[in-house]
Amino acid sequence: MEIDVSLILSIAGAVIAIISFVIARMGDARKSEHRFTLIEGDLKLIKFEIETKLAPVWNAIMTELPKLLISEKTPELDKLLNKHLTNNNPLTDTEKTRTIELLGIEIKRAVEDKNIGRATTLLLVRSGFMGLRS
Repeated sequence: MEIDVSLILSIAGAVIAIISFVIARMGDARKSEHRFTLIEGDLKLIKFEIETKLAPVWNAIMTELPKLLISEKTPELDKLLNKHLTNNNPLTDTEKTRTIELLGIEIKRAVEDKNIGRATTLLLVRSGFMGLRS
């Protein structure tokens, strides 16, 4: 009879240990879920801050700076920039790629001419167009 009782007590002890382990892990899971919720909230706040702070900068890069680059010396680039600036006529992927290429050529030219202001403007606009590629 003692063997049966000790076996039953051992099994009961093992079951209690397993139940305790599961309950402890459930508590950890709840804590983790709470931490994930907090992190998700922080990420939403960071996203909002980035969008609100960077939106004016992005707008300037993609709408105001291209206007400064239009020149009689760059008719193909001018045509693409003007098309980009009209919201109802977006550039195709091929046109975006060509715009990036032409901006790269103009960057080299501006650097050779030591026109740092134009080179910086071209770099910013080129970076913006690189971000638009799909």
